Amino acid sequence: MVNEELKTLLHTLSLTTKLKLLTGANFWESEKVLGTDLPIIVMNDGPFGVRKPTVNVDSGMLMEVIPATAFPTTSALASSFDPELLEKMGKTLATECIDQGVDLLLGPGINIKRSPLCGRNFEYFSEDPYLTSEMASGLVRGLQSKGVGATLKHYAVNNQEKERYTTNAIVDKRALNEIYLRPFHNVIKNTEPFSVMCSYNQINGRHASRHYKLLTEKLRNEANFKGLVVSDWGAVVDHVDSINAGLNLEMPGGYQNTAELEKAVKDGEIKLETIDEMITPLLKFMMYKRDNPKPKVKCDYKKNLEVAQEIAEKSAVLLRNEDNLLPINKTAKVGLIGNFAIKPRYQGSGSSQINPHTLVSVHDAFIQNDVNFVYADGYAEHEVKPNKKKIAEAVKVAKNSDVVVLCVGLPESYEVEGYDRKTLDMPPSHNELIKEVAKVNENIVIVLSTGSPVTMPWINDVKSILLTHLAGSMTGPATYNLLFGVTNPSGKLSETYPLSLDKGLPGGEFLTSDQNVLYRESLYVGYRYYDTFREQVLFPFGHGLSYTQFNTSHHEIEEVKDGYNITMEVTNIGHIRGAEVIGIYTGKSRSLLYGPRKELRAFKKVYLDPGEKQKINIFLPTESLKAYCPVKQEWVLENVNYNVYVGINVQTTDEIFQILVDDANDLSYLKNYQKENEMYYRRADFNPSIKDFTTLFGGESLPLFFANRKRPFTLANNISDTTDYWWGRTIYKIMAKTSRKLAGDDVVLQEMAVETIKELPFRSLSALSSGEVSTNQRDAILLLVNGKPIRGIFKFLRKKK
Repeated sequence: MVNEELKTLLHTLSLTTKLKLLTGANFWESEKVLGTDLPIIVMNDGPFGVRKPTVNVDSGMLMEVIPATAFPTTSALASSFDPELLEKMGKTLATECIDQGVDLLLGPGINIKRSPLCGRNFEYFSEDPYLTSEMASGLVRGLQSKGVGATLKHYAVNNQEKERYTTNAIVDKRALNEIYLRPFHNVIKNTEPFSVMCSYNQINGRHASRHYKLLTEKLRNEANFKGLVVSDWGAVVDHVDSINAGLNLEMPGGYQNTAELEKAVKDGEIKLETIDEMITPLLKFMMYKRDNPKPKVKCDYKKNLEVAQEIAEKSAVLLRNEDNLLPINKTAKVGLIGNFAIKPRYQGSGSSQINPHTLVSVHDAFIQNDVNFVYADGYAEHEVKPNKKKIAEAVKVAKNSDVVVLCVGLPESYEVEGYDRKTLDMPPSHNELIKEVAKVNENIVIVLSTGSPVTMPWINDVKSILLTHLAGSMTGPATYNLLFGVTNPSGKLSETYPLSLDKGLPGGEFLTSDQNVLYRESLYVGYRYYDTFREQVLFPFGHGLSYTQFNTSHHEIEEVKDGYNITMEVTNIGHIRGAEVIGIYTGKSRSLLYGPRKELRAFKKVYLDPGEKQKINIFLPTESLKAYCPVKQEWVLENVNYNVYVGINVQTTDEIFQILVDDANDLSYLKNYQKENEMYYRRADFNPSIKDFTTLFGGESLPLFFANRKRPFTLANNISDTTDYWWGRTIYKIMAKTSRKLAGDDVVLQEMAVETIKELPFRSLSALSSGEVSTNQRDAILLLVNGKPIRGIFKFLRKKK
């Protein structure tokens, strides 16, 4: 039925109508197909709550939004290691999408955490592609089971915020396929998501929005994606290029006209059949929405808070617990210190920022549960420098307390979409507070609110550290339950906590990019680097303590169809109900393809009562053992011994089995490749030079991009490229001032808006201003910065086009 209707539509719709469907109608909606009963598609931000504008569909990021439940951020979700829990969250989140009329949620974000400095890491799952795949699949499965579409973003290799519109990520074939594309392709295989969003950045010299190899060869042909490919907002560089590359929908819309595309069709630059192919996924989505009306059921926001709290509790990670200070005895006199206790750090800032209908602080929860406590601020909100007066007040409270609960972490301004962190450190106001309080009380519990790793110079001065991440609306009740033993912590770290910036980061280039970011580390991202090269870390991937203890025994492995069944018994040998995560890592001996010592291949979370024993089965697919061969550009299975490790903490896993895959590929042709890339086969002294990386990349040179920072400027230039000239500085100052005004009193949003303006290409001015800056005015601004003020002013004052 749908296929016949689709054929009829493609045959009868006018060219103009078809071309309109290639862009949105406004900031958040698709175009209406006039003369049909097909509904529009409403898209809004997520991914851990609904962000629906109150009124204006043309309002952008700096908008007023309808209240919703703030679920824990994606960085927290990953630490639950519980895909079923995320499926539950997806179903719950879908009820709010349906209640607010959202058809397509713009999330989850599944980019890999290449560096802990990425300002948007709170919005991503992990440094590990398999964990990312499994957790995202659970969330997508839950959302789409209720008929709400999910959007995987940002495809692909979008691993930093600095210069995100123009950054050129240069990555070798193996890392591209095994680390950065794998989560997207796995989730597509597992769940058939409705949509994939392309990223802003360039990959190996070409923007994602017009990257045929990425959007068509990899996404459509290799991953077999059938859904809608939508641009990130303002990501399109050249719409004709994007259509031919495989982009279905440019967003936002409302400011474009079809003249450019009509000319491209007339000139033969776009084929009519290509247009039909590009609008087909959107038409199918519209038909799906029409044919599957969502039931009008009152959304139970109060019940949704219970789910948000459950997720927050099951995601928290107990990093340290000396002398079993936790859980706190209910009779203890508690000193509650830190502004975060009253004003929770519960989410990141940017397009994912939720307007919570409910927000419960730790201070609120302590009052509600009759905790015997005294509170002190310790620092003011957004305060970075130490506040001596507030620290003195906190020390006074700590002196008279049995236990001190210190609520600290990263202020909102440290974790923001649009720019990256400059340091792994927490602000001096937080570190100094801990240092001074530790001088007067040895029973200190750190409650850490952060969406990414931090250093801990005070770690030996405190007994317990509870990482609550950015825990959403129910931060307070969840934290109370964890501190006082109502709930047993069961989260595990989904990313490594490094000791410093000195080791393991990609050659420092993350901080000094000149728009070409060389992924010289290749596969050695996160624990794949630290574990392989035996680097000391603060806390390893998979680390997480409990108030009880577990034991695994009777390990067995059996080869079955398409893989191996690994069974074992897991026993709770403590006195409290709890949960343990069992992980399966594999590594290879004497491989002709370089790679990490261990890689996560499977895991399972099991909940057990005290003394309870459970036999569990974990399936290890043979497919998961394959590596990408850069020479033949195909996935291969190597005929070598595979070591199988059991455990989730990557540093403490035990090698339990070895398996030999007989039906494997002969890779003897790689011996010369191994010799040429000796640096990447090392197990020590790993420090690849640009020459090493160039050889690995597969050529005599790299696809470098260098922005022109001298006149004449083009639409491809960032606004900051022009500030060596008076007109450039003047335009920038005007736009920055306007952005601050639009952000209101929120200092973090102000900073984010200014950073966005600074790095925004001229080509995106119309898109991200919802057409307030017309394409005519955009071109006029370009004339001004190119030193042609008279022509520029006259053009700017002309009627918008």
